[in-house]
Order: sequence, then C-alpha cells, then structure tokens
Amino acid sequence: RNPLHIAANCGRPSLLRAALHHCPLEVQRQLLGQRDSAQCSVLGAAALTGSNALVKVLLEAGAPPDSGRDALSAACQLGNGDAVQALLEGGVPCEGNSSTSPPPLLLASRSWSGRSVRHLLEAGANILAIDPVDGSNALHAVWSHVSGSGNGSGSGNGNGSGEEHEHEHEHEHGKD
Repeated sequence: RNPLHIAANCGRPSLLRAALHHCPLEVQRQLLGQRDSAQCSVLGAAALTGSNALVKVLLEAGAPPDSGRDALSAACQLGNGDAVQALLEGGVPCEGNSSTSPPPLLLASRSWSGRSVRHLLEAGANILAIDPVDGSNALHAVWSHVSGSGNGSGSGNGNGSGEEHEHEHEHEHGKD
C-alpha cells in the first residue's frame, strides 16, 4: 500500500488532502495510478469507505479515471449514488472492466440503489449487460427483488410495482 491508499482507507478527506499536498506532482501521479496487493486502486479504496468526498478529492487531484472501475463497482455495491455520480462525472467508464465480475449496473440493482442505477443509465450503461458468473442482468436483479423470487436477494412487496418497497428499503438502509 502506498500513502494515498492508507489515507483513503482512513476515510478522512483532510488526511488525504494533506498526503497529496506533501507529495511532489510526479510522485503524486505515480501513487494515484498504483494498486494495492488486492489490485484495488486508490479510487477503489476511497469508494469502499463510502465517502464521495474522498472520491472527489482524488479525481480533482488527477486520479486516472480508468483506475476507477473498481471504485465504481464498490460504490454500486454500497449503494452510494453520490460516489457513483462523482466517479462518472470524473470520467470513469460506466461499464465494468472484467470478464469475471458483474457489471456496475447489476451491482447497483442488487443493492437496490435507485440513484446509482439512474446515474449509470444516464451515462449509457447497458441494461442487458450480463454477470459472467451467474448469467443474470440488472432486470433479473430488480425482478428478483420486487417479486421475492430467484436468489433470495430481496423480499418484495407483492404488488409488482416496487415503488413503495424501494422507498421503504432506502430509508431503512440509509441509501440514496
């Protein structure tokens, strides 16, 4: 891990700004592009904290957008619509980068994060992109959640609309 990974993992934007401030620009660029032993970028580490403020600090500092694909997946899994929006506005591609992991839109759908899903769709995410592991897509995830069927990822409310359940779920879990 480099100092920026450590600062990002602490979850404090002021600490991350201080670490960036004390690095020469050449070193800063190099550190912003590095991955840790788990192949997580500095942007990914920031997104895993759930702090869109950390994500914004790194993007403003010049973190390479392509290094943020794991960050986008993390933000989608956490249902952090603000971080998803910041990453997409910062130039992070809306589609996944791996043939072995689910696309970000599917992760956002599984986390039942309406704002994350909306930001991804507005950025051009493919609603039919397939999870290479189980063959499902975002529509499967939503249907499973609303109907209470499938992989048990949702309880559903039985009315088929999902609207009341979405609001109940967001307030219950503090999402979007």
